This record gives sequence, C-alpha cells and structure tokens, in this order.
Amino acid sequence: MRKMGLITVLWGILASSLAQGSTHATRWTLRNEAQAPMTLSCRNISVSALDIVLPEQTLAPGAQIIHDWGDRYYNDGLWLNPGKWSCSVKAVSPRLVSERTATFSTDWGEAITVVLNLVDNQVRLKKIPVKPPLAKGKSKDK
Repeated sequence: MRKMGLITVLWGILASSLAQGSTHATRWTLRNEAQAPMTLSCRNISVSALDIVLPEQTLAPGAQIIHDWGDRYYNDGLWLNPGKWSCSVKAVSPRLVSERTATFSTDWGEAITVVLNLVDNQVRLKKIPVKPPLAKGKSKDK
C-alpha cells in the first residue's frame, strides 16, 4: 500500500514537470512584410555541440508563421538555448532574386519576431524581441 502511494506521488511530480516543460517552449514569430515569397532558415552557430536549426520556412507575401521550438534536447523545459544565429534569407519573384545571410543573438528562451522584408530590392531581416506588456494607466498620488 505504501509503495503504491509513493508511486502515485512520483508519477504526479513527473507529470507536473512534463506539463510545465511544455509550457516553456520558446516560440518565434516569422513575418513576411514583402510583396514576394521569402524563404528563411537559421542555425545556432554558438552552440556547436547541439544541432539547433530552424528548418527552412517559406512565407507567402504578408504571411506570418509561429515556430514552436518544442521540448527537444536543446529546449527541455528550460527554454531554447541562447546563442548567435546565422540565417539565410531569400526572396524570389519573376523579376527578382535576392538573398543574404544575417546574424543576430538571442538570450535563454527569448521569444522573438523575425520580420522579413525587401528594401530597394534587397532582402532585409529584423529581429524584434517580444517583451511582456507594460502596465498602462495613470498612477494615483495620495
């Protein structure tokens, strides 16, 4: 009877840990603000022991995709590993082919928005950190 109680408690702790881990998965929002389809892929180049890769994503003009990094070995409930990222960005349209490699850094589990655009027919990538909203309103002085 005692063993059964211990197993139940351990199972409850394990289930709680797994549920908590999945709520901490890092998410990146990928947004294409160009008038052409754009392709993006990224690799974490500062954590060479792990192969942390954002697989190639193709976004239609004006499209937005949310990439959930999940709970893989590099994101096991502690959020996504920090590091420097090297990203390949490409735009292809009937009259234009433009590509570039861009780099940026992220902190532990940093949720970001990656904005893709074309400026003067050149591909641009901009990383925007996602921050919690600030409280708004007037403070009451007494």
